[in-house]
Amino acid sequence: MMFAGLFLEEIFDAVDDDAQFQRLSTRLAHNLGARSGVLHWSLPDDEEEQEISYSGHFSPEDMARFEGDFARDDLWAAAVERPEAHNRVWTLETLVPRERFEASRIYNEWIRGIGDDTMHALAAAIRTPEIRIDIAVHRGRTQQPFDAEALAKLTRCISPIRRMILVRRKLRAGRSDAAANALDQVGDATFTLASNGRILHMNRLAQTMVDGGVLFRVRHGRLHALSVSDESKLSDAIAAAVGAKPDSGALLLGGTDGRWRSAVLMPVWSGGARQLVLVVSDAAQRGPRTERNLRALYGLSQAEAGIATLLAGGLSPTEVAEQRATSIGTIRVQIKSIAAKMDVSRQSEIVRAVLNLPKLAP
Repeated sequence: MMFAGLFLEEIFDAVDDDAQFQRLSTRLAHNLGARSGVLHWSLPDDEEEQEISYSGHFSPEDMARFEGDFARDDLWAAAVERPEAHNRVWTLETLVPRERFEASRIYNEWIRGIGDDTMHALAAAIRTPEIRIDIAVHRGRTQQPFDAEALAKLTRCISPIRRMILVRRKLRAGRSDAAANALDQVGDATFTLASNGRILHMNRLAQTMVDGGVLFRVRHGRLHALSVSDESKLSDAIAAAVGAKPDSGALLLGGTDGRWRSAVLMPVWSGGARQLVLVVSDAAQRGPRTERNLRALYGLSQAEAGIATLLAGGLSPTEVAEQRATSIGTIRVQIKSIAAKMDVSRQSEIVRAVLNLPKLAP
């Protein structure tokens, strides 16, 4: 009973504690003698509103590869997704014979491909009209399979986890409504992310951007760029923003509509936990108002404000020179003057400052 008493306290602590929720899969795996685990929830027919807790055995790169290339080949997930398997805990060897799993693409190309030997799993797929919850813990080939005692332990946790998540969902909904009212007044697409890239909130313009398939997609509750190069930029920016010395990052992202968007990713603190705010601007929509703000805030000349705005829109110094029908040498001198007035030292910092300027919705 010690397992139930101690771990149930941790479950209920996660009702209003994001950090505790993120630790639950690690604590669950530890208490069940597993080496990895996952816990996530979503609303029925809404894959975008979701929370995920990974134990960390698999790296973010491993999980991204799984989600992009192998999710459809996951025999274990397919087995517990059958209606007759819902709402109870299974040792997955019961549903998928070991020989079949060993012959599968996911085992040979993903698990073995990353140098792992995960072979045993204990899992449950909770499916009700109000919530979807997936729970799984794993052991390696050299470890013992999960026994009836482990199955019983996880079974005792299902109802408390379900109740905790339902309460957590209500609290999140209340916070989201307040955030939506504020962020919908911002004239840029604005995403609030957890430190692992999980979406906490999207304003109206951000939701429209995702729905339109212009720059991003949402998979398992996380924000992903559509192109490989942009996904790499976004991953690097998130890593920098949550590192030992968090820093904002300016990005230039290419849309499927052929237009470039500029973005800035900023680390913020909320309730003692680090979050990220990603603001994405359509470069074509920044114009006279931005230039007026730059002149007022930093004392830039009209020409310098125009150049700073063009740089933030994704143009290179050479392209700025061509558009303004002047020499690249002149543009470089002006960029140095802009940097001095804005008290920065790099072109990327000029771009970041321009993107940080607030823009109210029309």
